[in-house]
Amino acid sequence: MASWELVRPGPDGDTTDLVFRETGGSRGHAVLIALASLVRMLILLCCCAGIAITILMAAFGVEFPRR
Repeated sequence: MASWELVRPGPDGDTTDLVFRETGGSRGHAVLIALASLVRMLILLCCCAGIAITILMAAFGVEFPRR
């Protein structure tokens, strides 16, 4: 397989290879990037769910406490 190919030809052509750059990167760096993406998606999901719940509460006439 040539160094520029990312997908293997043949019966297992649906698989992809994970290629690290020659100048850097490691498994630890890849794990940190994956965890950062996971945390970002969890924060986004919680914010979207919180906004949706607030809008639904307002639509159903729930009174919010005043300070």
